[in-house]
Amino acid sequence: MSAFVLAIPEIESAKEKKYSFAIAPQWLREAMEDTDFGAAETPGSLDLVARSMGHDILTEGRAVATLRVPCARCNEEIDWPVDVAFTQLFVPRGAYREQHEDEEVELTPEDLERETYVGDEIVLDTIVRENLILEVPMTPRCPDGCADPTIAEYLDRPREEKKGALAGLLDLKDQLPSAKPSKGKKDN
Repeated sequence: MSAFVLAIPEIESAKEKKYSFAIAPQWLREAMEDTDFGAAETPGSLDLVARSMGHDILTEGRAVATLRVPCARCNEEIDWPVDVAFTQLFVPRGAYREQHEDEEVELTPEDLERETYVGDEIVLDTIVRENLILEVPMTPRCPDGCADPTIAEYLDRPREEKKGALAGLLDLKDQLPSAKPSKGKKDN
């Protein structure tokens, strides 16, 4: 079920409508399932203004949430606050194609930044998810600093405590046949 839905008739009749949504930790957990990120237990917020521009809808919003991310140095999970502003233009699906039906169209960067909608609703869940993920740095680190773990310490941890990008390699390693040195024949 979608958590962040805008009703187009409301926006078109008012010309501008403000929305405020809570970003529930449960929604964050489900949205981040296919990433290394999780959700903190505190709810976030999504505040936005939607403006009607004919049949197009322009949204300007701000999402604030706290994600659980693995530290790039010690691999412990840390709470990472995310505060992201975004602007998104939504156009009815097929409207651009109908306007330029008989001509070959070269897409501009602005065309690639547009999203489409069908019907009387705009669902923002994917837009919110993408913007939150893009705000997390490539190598998040503990805010107070952390000690460099040694490889031996990491390998000595129980398997269920090993997380992060390389943890999946342990499963692959277990599937490999054990390598034994081969006894080669010497040519005389």
